[in-house]
Amino acid sequence: MNISKLKDRCEVLRRMLVSLKELYPDPNVSDDQKKFMETMFGAGIFYLPDSIENWTGKISEECLNQIRLNKSYSPTKEHEYPRKIAATHLLNNIDKIESGELDLVDFYLNNCGKYNFVTRSENTKLKKHQKFEVFTNPETSYLEANINLVEISKEDYKKLKKGIDILK
Repeated sequence: MNISKLKDRCEVLRRMLVSLKELYPDPNVSDDQKKFMETMFGAGIFYLPDSIENWTGKISEECLNQIRLNKSYSPTKEHEYPRKIAATHLLNNIDKIESGELDLVDFYLNNCGKYNFVTRSENTKLKKHQKFEVFTNPETSYLEANINLVEISKEDYKKLKKGIDILK
């Protein structure tokens, strides 16, 4: 992972979040405006650099089956922690970010940057279980979407990225 790039981008996000310290909680800011800010910061989180270090080591059984059927199948990276929820969490904790109690690099590496491999259709199925109103944790979301994750090694991950069948 390009940790320097991650730190640089997190510093920009930190400064932007701190600049919203008065705006986001302002009672004159509509819910639609707040949702817009959450979406913007969620997109910012999406564009932070990732790598194998962000991968949980988990892949869905269906994704493994798809690879078995089609060696060129490309798995989808599915972030366990929904970006919009992560953005809302950050916007609600600007004081902690400003004080340094909440470090964006650590938050990204240990929470919202973590991903699993799933199929595109599973990624779509998960969306209704990852909305702000219903999301409790990643495990519950996967369970409710009927997605079974299995663990594979980093070596198998590398083979997977190269299109090598890891299911022999």
